[in-house]
Amino acid sequence: MIIDANMYWLPQKIFSDKKIRNEFLRSIPQKFGTSIHVEEQAERTSMIVERPMGYPSLNYTDTDYKLEQQLSDMSHHGIDVGLLKLPGCQEWLPLELCKLINDEMADHIKQSRGKLRGLAVVPPYADEETIFELERAIVELGLTGIQLSAHYGNYYLDDQQFRPFFKK
Repeated sequence: MIIDANMYWLPQKIFSDKKIRNEFLRSIPQKFGTSIHVEEQAERTSMIVERPMGYPSLNYTDTDYKLEQQLSDMSHHGIDVGLLKLPGCQEWLPLELCKLINDEMADHIKQSRGKLRGLAVVPPYADEETIFELERAIVELGLTGIQLSAHYGNYYLDDQQFRPFFKK
């Protein structure tokens, strides 16, 4: 069995729903030198992340995350199962966006007919709401694990503030 353990994915709602898109755009950590802008063309919508500002580092394009395209690409390259994760934005997402993304990912996975698995996203803080969402994403939604960044803002995962989260 061949598994692609690094398939990027974003929900289509981030591109198509203005309210959700604006919430996503507002979550970008400008105080850490990150910016984002949207480019809309007739056939696609892209979000260009610059980090540091002025230097493109990530390019999110809606056509890259469509189920039919992902399954076609997997078939073409002989991939049996793909593990979905977010492309670099998990480090700045607020809990409410994480909930939406976890729900959308679970739906995307169900539609894949067993070809895709996914990683949940939550901020790495051990408050009641975050822990509830982590458990909901794994137990109720059936996501495979959790995706974390190496750092959140200027704090790396070995920082004391993250220990209660890892203990859970």
